[in-house]
Amino acid sequence: MTTFLVGVHALIERGDMVLVLRRSDHERYAPRKWDLPGGNVKAGETLEQALHREVHEETGLTIIVQELLEVHTNLGSLPQTQSFQMIYRCRDQGGTVRLRPQEHQGFAWVAKDAVRSIDGVSFFANLVETEAFWRQATTPVDVTARE
Repeated sequence: MTTFLVGVHALIERGDMVLVLRRSDHERYAPRKWDLPGGNVKAGETLEQALHREVHEETGLTIIVQELLEVHTNLGSLPQTQSFQMIYRCRDQGGTVRLRPQEHQGFAWVAKDAVRSIDGVSFFANLVETEAFWRQATTPVDVTARE
């Protein structure tokens, strides 16, 4: 039986810069690679609730979710697991980045033009090659689900 994993990630923008996090040495998946803040959706959460929670846990930042950019599907671990990564464009609401050292060993605000030169996780590297990554945000509206 296949286990399905659902993840959410934030492409957080400050002007023409994006926030990237360096995964710690002891992470099982992609140690030392650059990643976007995010993680797995927990039972009972909406995608947007999980995104807000994960970004705050990993960085201490609060965000405005602007738009869904891409859904990346990883078929490489079939038949055991299949993962879906939802990547959202987000605007940062200010603050200072505070990392959880057990997950990330560094961060950087990188100019979008320089992102191709970093060693990123696969879904992030794929995102950089899409038109959605390069276009400007269409609407600065928070699409967070309301209950």
